[in-house]
Amino acid sequence: MLDKVVARNKDVAWRVIDGEAILISAEDSMLHSLDEVGTRIWELADGATTVRSIIESICGEFEVEDTQAENDVLEFVTNLSSDKLRLLVLSNNT
Repeated sequence: MLDKVVARNKDVAWRVIDGEAILISAEDSMLHSLDEVGTRIWELADGATTVRSIIESICGEFEVEDTQAENDVLEFVTNLSSDKLRLLVLSNNT
């Protein structure tokens, strides 16, 4: 999983307001909000950045230990890839 890339679903509208992402799923028109760390992960999910690189960014930006960042990022990716927001987990083509 660490060498996979993740991409935001193009059918999810989103905007950052006061440091937190607000997401709107086209499927159900529900509003979802992300905290500061979740927002940063969402921003980094650009379809080119690996999960490993996202973890490294989170460690550097939020002064969190590697193990905690890895657990949090993997949980976030797993949760959003299985719900209506559909964060897409892709093979790394590099």
